[in-house]
Amino acid sequence: MVIIDGHNLLHSIREVDEGSESISDVQLCRIVGRYLKLIGEKGEIIFDGTGPRDKSEFDNISNLEVLFAGQGTDADTVIEDKIRANTAPKRLTIVSSDRRLRKAAQTRKATVGKSQVFWNNLQ
Repeated sequence: MVIIDGHNLLHSIREVDEGSESISDVQLCRIVGRYLKLIGEKGEIIFDGTGPRDKSEFDNISNLEVLFAGQGTDADTVIEDKIRANTAPKRLTIVSSDRRLRKAAQTRKATVGKSQVFWNNLQ
């Protein structure tokens, strides 16, 4: 299971691909979903906030569940809770360049990947 910090990944992409058109969250999810299907993995991508009112564009993305943290919390906290609650954390891969999440993942012996490296693997 791959758990991705959505806005962290978007930020990393924009840093790497400065000259290119910015990618939307929906486009990102479709690309990640195709990649996860290709490698035979399932994943979740968590974004800060409540997301768009109409979330139908995020439906039916293969191998990827799209979540929004909601009000009063953030994606980092949601991901930390998922790491803590997981009964097999060694099977998790956390994608984020955020130190807080990387530390939480390493504490539970989950695999950690930086957002830029993950994006480069998708290319």
